[in-house]
Amino acid sequence: MLNTNRANAAPASADHQPVWEHDHDIELLRGMLANAAPLVSPEDIDALRHTLRDAPQDSLVLQLGDCVEDLSEATTESTKRKTEAISTLGTALRHRPGGILLLGRIAGQYAKPRSTPYETVDGETFMSFRGPIVHDVRRGSRHRAGNAHRIATCHLASQITARTVASYDAAPFLTGRIWTSHEALLLDYEIPMVRESEGAHYATSTAWPWIGNRTRAIASPHIDFAEHVANPISVKVGPDLTPQDLVQLAKKMNPANDPGRLTFIARYGRSRISELVPLVRASAAEGISARWLTDPMHGNTFTNHQGMKTRLIDDIVAEAVGFSKILRAEGVPVGGIHLETTPEPVQECVWHRNEEIDPARYTTGCDPRLTTPQAQQVLERWELA
Repeated sequence: MLNTNRANAAPASADHQPVWEHDHDIELLRGMLANAAPLVSPEDIDALRHTLRDAPQDSLVLQLGDCVEDLSEATTESTKRKTEAISTLGTALRHRPGGILLLGRIAGQYAKPRSTPYETVDGETFMSFRGPIVHDVRRGSRHRAGNAHRIATCHLASQITARTVASYDAAPFLTGRIWTSHEALLLDYEIPMVRESEGAHYATSTAWPWIGNRTRAIASPHIDFAEHVANPISVKVGPDLTPQDLVQLAKKMNPANDPGRLTFIARYGRSRISELVPLVRASAAEGISARWLTDPMHGNTFTNHQGMKTRLIDDIVAEAVGFSKILRAEGVPVGGIHLETTPEPVQECVWHRNEEIDPARYTTGCDPRLTTPQAQQVLERWELA
């Protein structure tokens, strides 16, 4: 059961949590957050969940935005560019008869899990970059110490961003607005932001949180957190999840089988997308009500000849198309797509495996993102396949 003492610490057993430099600072921050105004109201969260529950089967969720948000972009101007880019990309799927719901990786996407928790440079060992809510991207033990005060900075940045996103008029799309989302990773942030309303608990840091592939073990504190909040919840799934575990996860997360509650986001990679078939089949056989999205980016990362992490656009398209073919073959609706994107003219994802990347145009804080024109081509090719 979710601990309703909102100022409590993250459970000691939780994976991918940082080491804070000063315990007293994180205690102060948790107390502050426990009394802060919600970034998203319980009423709005209920409205989103009801929309998802009642949406036509051929509706699509388009989830777009930064791998990890840059604090310097937490301005009204920058946020408007991002919302306009999300809306522009929504028009690439405008022929969808069931409508498009727009969802941004925005107003809180400041924490990142890492497969390697520490790195060593010139004999000095320090935490791998966990996102600006934890520390600085610059290397070195001084920059990478867990700084709890950054939570307050990111919370303020999320307030500014969420307010701008909520004011954007997305009238051609379902609900007429863009909803916020981020990975519910940093429990020292997420737990104190839980609020109670009419007997239910709400994660008010965002409208639609997701649990990542690295933290979605059935007995994990992250799943325990998500299980007990009333928001719509997404869970990322990959090749290491068995059909039996998927069914168990779905029944734990959504015991009432509410169609507005649970979404699975598949992230496999182009070469492994066929491994999704048994999971979709098991879900359908059990009558599980869940929306299915494809994340064709996180399984398709490679290091190029310059030593830079990148993604091949053809691989992204191929995985997304393969996902849709699998769902259609199993008689399951295609629920949407999840892409890392930016409106800036970066060069991070490539058309050709040996393409030379200009380092000055590679500005991501973690993973490579699609530009708006690249993402538009991905969406158009995906829809036509």
